[in-house]
Amino acid sequence: MQWRDLIAASRLLASMSDPNSIPLPDALRRAVSTEYYAVFHALANSNADCLIGPPTDPLLEHAWHRVDAALTTTKPEETSNRIAIGSHLQYRSS
Repeated sequence: MQWRDLIAASRLLASMSDPNSIPLPDALRRAVSTEYYAVFHALANSNADCLIGPPTDPLLEHAWHRVDAALTTTKPEETSNRIAIGSHLQYRSS
């Protein structure tokens, strides 16, 4: 999922009502929610870039996607405990 696509979807949602009227409250709430989701994914991508580097190197692309997935699919308190071993993600025992 690309965060830029989410921002475009949010703008579309906010402008769905008649141009001569005020946007519908439900459409605005959904647009704001989509914007928050876009920011979350942009931050996850930025963090993956900082930790691994941009996913332009084929050797690092897999690691970048794993870091991005760990950031976006794991509870924050579990993210630091998640480590990659081979092709499986395993949890470090405490």
